[in-house]
Amino acid sequence: VLNLAQDGDISVIKGMLLEAGLRNGEVSPTESSTRSFEIAGTTGDLNEEDVRDNLLGLIADNTQIVASKPFPKVRFLGPNVVADLKGSAIKALLMSLICILAYIWFRFKELKYGVAATVALVHDVSIAAGVTVFCYITGLVQVPITLNVIAGFLTIVGYSLNDTIVVFDRIRENHGNMKGSFQEVVNRSINQTLTRTVLTSLTTLFVVAVIFFMNLGFESPLEGLAFVLMIGIIVGTYSSIFIASPILVWVHNRELAKSAGREGKKALAASN
Repeated sequence: VLNLAQDGDISVIKGMLLEAGLRNGEVSPTESSTRSFEIAGTTGDLNEEDVRDNLLGLIADNTQIVASKPFPKVRFLGPNVVADLKGSAIKALLMSLICILAYIWFRFKELKYGVAATVALVHDVSIAAGVTVFCYITGLVQVPITLNVIAGFLTIVGYSLNDTIVVFDRIRENHGNMKGSFQEVVNRSINQTLTRTVLTSLTTLFVVAVIFFMNLGFESPLEGLAFVLMIGIIVGTYSSIFIASPILVWVHNRELAKSAGREGKKALAASN
């Protein structure tokens, strides 16, 4: 944590981080203050003490940065701690997917709905994460993986899941009231909910796009958050129609084929 006696320029602080040897350096204000900043990054081949001494020396010599007491507090996370954090994050992700699968299964009383929703959810987060990392590496936008970006991914999970449940709920309702094959029921249900899905997504997308472009280039935490949400809304909208629903039909057809195979074996055994 870096505390200043006057307002600080984030770009100046970031420049010092690179000069001190801190890779992937991130600077974010604490508690909406422009005089207190949290600094994070990786030390690379340098040890923690060298990076700390370099950074403190640069701060002391820079006339644009006036540090105040308490002087910067430094906390380093070793490779073992980082590995533990990564492991915990992966476990939490897997547990959340299992819980989502169980919830959809319980709500719709059929496993196929849970499978389709979970696959679509993994698809949405994977695409959003891939686009985010690509754009950050290529320098198109400043979207490093921070707590704000992670919050955006969690929002994508909720948004995408809600959109998928709306479509699935209409499919379940129509399946008991309409004639025709399951594929025809799914197709008609998608058409019935399409207007609602598109209008809701566009309304949300326009608002998030305004937030993104208003913060673009200012190194604001909202830039990364809004960018992730934009990608997630677009991906989540088409996945509820073109990913989740086709997977639901595919799983349903597999269940019918297995059921027909079992009935055929029973009939063959009875005839013998």
